[in-house]
Amino acid sequence: MLQFKVLGLKLVIFKTLAYSIAKPLNFEYSFRRINSINQSLELNNDTQIDGSYLTKNKFDCFVLCSKKHNCYFVQFKQNNCSLYNLIKIDNLTLDGSFWFKKNIDYPGLTTKYPLKSLTNVGFRLIYDQFYSHATSSIVLDNIKNQCLKNSILCVGGGLANSDILQLVSCGNCQSVLTPTELDKPVFVGSAYWYRTPSKSFGFSPVYFIYQFTADNTDYKNPLRLSWHLDGGGGWRLGSLLSLDSSKSYKKFIFIRY
Repeated sequence: MLQFKVLGLKLVIFKTLAYSIAKPLNFEYSFRRINSINQSLELNNDTQIDGSYLTKNKFDCFVLCSKKHNCYFVQFKQNNCSLYNLIKIDNLTLDGSFWFKKNIDYPGLTTKYPLKSLTNVGFRLIYDQFYSHATSSIVLDNIKNQCLKNSILCVGGGLANSDILQLVSCGNCQSVLTPTELDKPVFVGSAYWYRTPSKSFGFSPVYFIYQFTADNTDYKNPLRLSWHLDGGGGWRLGSLLSLDSSKSYKKFIFIRY
């Protein structure tokens, strides 16, 4: 019997839960279907995390796994989502319902992240401006034109002259920079992203945003970033607000091709 084991973690089943996430999209790039082994998977209950979830689609299931540091494998079948940190391969036939989380070396949605942790794995800083600087759609279009199919874009902010990003999130470059309708963000990587011309650009940990000229809701949330787009400077870095004229904080965009 071949065994895949990560960190040696084992958790017991608790209960079956119903779960639904609003409009998750573009998450499949972080997961890969297990279809190259002509065997099935025997899953031990003592390696399953939190029982089973009822989800609308596999993307909801991927979102659940991404939010658990000890989740490495997913089974999605007939809207039932099961999360595992350990699977055992037996001599049966795979049915296409199992996925594994691809190892990634960049942050999803994270606070207090060292800038060097990005540059050391091949990310290049391509946008470095004070929060007082007005970000334009033309600038974002120029960056998007550099994106390859699998390029990763990271957007964040932090204190000027600091090597720590106070808040950062990463996702597929083309998906992150695709324009969105007002108050209709798209899930990419580990956050809900939006880019609405003449309104704002940024991300949120949840689907609900209020794009006035920037994300103007849930003021105490440390995981929301929002910049005015096509007029005015940046506005929000986590729970720090009204940074339109600030030269104490900076906006950053990194890309890896």
